[in-house]
Amino acid sequence: MTLDEVIDRVNQISRLAGDPEAAHSKEDDLYEDVLKHVAWANHECSALAAAALKTKDIDFERWCA
Repeated sequence: MTLDEVIDRVNQISRLAGDPEAAHSKEDDLYEDVLKHVAWANHECSALAAAALKTKDIDFERWCA
């Protein structure tokens, strides 16, 4: 996983902000993938985590069905 990949996925989530269920699901997937990467790799971890957390600044309702 690269920083560019995380930023791309954050941008995808931003584009889904009008569909809260889809955006929330993609956000959860991103966090899980970043955590898995952090657990197994030891490079660029703080930058990856910071980039992924930017989804928290995207305005959409977060809920689960």
